[in-house]
Amino acid sequence: MVQNPFVGTWRLVSFELKDINGEVTYPYGKDTIGYLMYAEDRYI
Repeated sequence: MVQNPFVGTWRLVSFELKDINGEVTYPYGKDTIGYLMYAEDRYI
């Protein structure tokens, strides 16, 4: 069985938006944190 490389817990290390002029904004602040979890059975 092939193991799914996305299964596990992922940590957000940054979130920024860049407009067409190259200006960067941080809608959730520069120090935002978060986690995303993927399970093999698609349920968390």
